Parts: sequence; C-alpha cells; structure tokens
Amino acid sequence: MVVRLALVLALAACDGASVSTGGTCSVTAPCASGSICDLTDPAGPVCISATGDLDGDGIPNGKDFCEHEAGGAHDEDNDGIGDDCDPCPIAKPPA
Repeated sequence: MVVRLALVLALAACDGASVSTGGTCSVTAPCASGSICDLTDPAGPVCISATGDLDGDGIPNGKDFCEHEAGGAHDEDNDGIGDDCDPCPIAKPPA
C-alpha cells in the first residue's frame, strides 16, 4: 500500500494534466484523483477506479499490483507490477 500510494503521489506531482478513468496514463499523464494507473493491462497503461476490484480477488485496485489476475498484494522490486504477475519480480525492467 505504501509503495502504491508513493507511486500515485509521485505521478500526481508530475507536470501534465491528469487523465480520467478509461484514459491512457503515464508518468507525464497521471490518473485523476480516485483513479490509479493499471500498468498490467494487456492493451497498455490505463486509468481505472482505485476503489474497484477488477480481478475480483478481494484486493481493491488501489492496493492491487496485479489488476488482471488474483494476487498482487506485493511488489518487491517497486516497479508497479505485482510479484504474482511480474515476469521478473526481483528486478525492475531495464530503462
């Protein structure tokens, strides 16, 4: 939760307009208040409601690092993708 909150706050502090739910998000185009950037969407990063539970695993989207499959409570490498759905959960992807 702390990592996700830090990511959301960091994205909110970036220059650029915030994106509404359903819109494409990035570091320079953070999601609007009440939304988070779903980095695990197969179609690409998109803003989703922070209070919903897209995958039905009981973890709200705002605390879930794997929005499209069960699990996702932890993100060891702090890349925004949960250990349960990250192909390399112990190292961030190269730049």
